[in-house]
Amino acid sequence: MKTPSTYQSKEELKKLAQRLAKGDTTAIDILYRLYFKRLQSYGRQIAGTNQGDLVSTVIQEFYMWLVKNHQKMATIEDFELYLFKSVRLNILNTLKKQQQKDFVAKKYVDTTRHTQAKTAPSPEEQLIDQESEQLQKDLIAQELNKLPTYQKEVLYLRYFQNYSYKEIGTILSVSEQVARNYAYRAVKGMKGRMKEKNPPLKESNDRSSQQ
Repeated sequence: MKTPSTYQSKEELKKLAQRLAKGDTTAIDILYRLYFKRLQSYGRQIAGTNQGDLVSTVIQEFYMWLVKNHQKMATIEDFELYLFKSVRLNILNTLKKQQQKDFVAKKYVDTTRHTQAKTAPSPEEQLIDQESEQLQKDLIAQELNKLPTYQKEVLYLRYFQNYSYKEIGTILSVSEQVARNYAYRAVKGMKGRMKEKNPPLKESNDRSSQQ
């Protein structure tokens, strides 16, 4: 969970990005220390927990790119979202080059692009908030790896990084509504599996045997 004592405010981060855009190399050092572990943790949600070396390499190469192309940062509005979105795309591109398959997120986005129009709040959206409050983070962590990649990303960004659905949509290059749909399906699936693991107690037939 983000706390003021751990991470910079958006205003402070914007100033760091402006310093970087002007070629201040100390700014990249601060940004590296602030975000490397968070980006690494997020990257493993995309690539898999066994791809730590690949994720670290991608992040380091991206920071090197930032140093060489620092002037481009002058036009970035939200630098934090830019970091997460860029690292995500770089990891996906690296995995694609290595011929690693089955990235459900890409296929899902392509096949549901027509559903990305903005809609009014729905009962499903309300259910997300109601049910997600009851799911403890430790239970989410246990079930997280069982989810398709796109659902795992959304829950990780929502519950472990505290991003809004609009911000998650920006990172994943989908609409806010699609991000909510991902979360709803993930929570619904996890809830169903939990019910299967803990079925309600059935009424005993002891009475009939005692009569």
